Parts: sequence; C-alpha cells; structure tokens
Amino acid sequence: MKVKRCITCSAPLPSNSSVCEYCGNNNPLDITDQNMSIIDNCDKIRSCPHCKTAMETVRLDECSGLEIERCPKCFGFFFDLNELEELLDYLVRETVEDKESIDKINEYTSNFSTDVTYKRCPVCHARMRRLNFGYKSGIIYDFCDDHGIFLDSGELDHLVKWCRHGGAELNRVYKKKLKERKRYVYTRGFRPARCSGI
Repeated sequence: MKVKRCITCSAPLPSNSSVCEYCGNNNPLDITDQNMSIIDNCDKIRSCPHCKTAMETVRLDECSGLEIERCPKCFGFFFDLNELEELLDYLVRETVEDKESIDKINEYTSNFSTDVTYKRCPVCHARMRRLNFGYKSGIIYDFCDDHGIFLDSGELDHLVKWCRHGGAELNRVYKKKLKERKRYVYTRGFRPARCSGI
C-alpha cells in the first residue's frame, strides 16, 4: 500500500488524517494517487456547473473502476447518483470519533465565505437544489434529483475529513433522535416544527 506523505515536509501521514503530525500542515485530498485514468468519453461531455468548462471523465481503478466527472479548471466534481457514497466508503476506511476536530474542520471552512448561487445540472441543465450533506458537516452541496451531486473544489476533501472524524456516525445518531422525536410528537397529535439541515 502506498504511503501518503505531507506535501510540505514529506513526512508520512497518519492513515486516518490529512494533518501532518510533524509540521502540522493540513494536506489537501488528492484523488489522483488512487490509480486514476482520464477517459476519452465524447458522448458524455458535460459542462462544469461552476465555471462552464468541459469536464473530463476520470476512472478510479482501485475503487471498482468508478467513473466521475472532474473540472480541469476549478477542480469541482460531479457524481452520478450514489457515486459519492461509494467513493467516501472507499476513501474512509478508518474513523475516529472526535467532535472537537469536526468543529475545527467546519470553523476552518467557514472562514471562506462564498456567495450563494444556484447552479445548473450538467446533464439536464435544470437548477439544482442546495442541501446540507449531513449534521455538522458544514457542506452545502448542489443536488439534482435525477442526475447527481456537484461538489466545489475543496468540498470533497472536507467531507472525507468529516467522515474520518466520525461525522457520518454523528449524522446517523442525529437522524435517529430526530425520527424518535417526530414519532413522539405525532403520537400526541402535534405537528413538529420543521427542522433545518436535513
């Protein structure tokens, strides 16, 4: 198995983190080290929802040959339905529950404020919805009900870090509690207040 190294000091990185234990550098996720190959796929040309550049299709050979679209200009990713979950399952093999780290990841991302824009699906060109990926993930992604998910540059890296620090499990617990709360309220004849972030 290939050892991942810090881009600043070349020290080996921990298996469940992108933060270097030696120099403290936060290394960005690079899926190009996953035996990636670019596919010449003329019948599936899609324009990037962010910058309108023609996206390239890349195949991740180690991840069951998963094919995703990547923008060569802004480095955004478009995932067909269920592809993002498949990639996250592959990239996140070990998790450590650490709520403090999740808060730090989100705090770091929140420093980069971006204007809210509704992007168009690269397949059907319909306006995509903006949804919160999960409880305390800090990621608002663009979603087309029929075709998939678009992540801006850096958001895939953020989601992998969130999952590695127990974010996915935190989300499952939150949804379970919410479901129980709704059931409790409905059995008493009250309509629950609408909950945000779900």
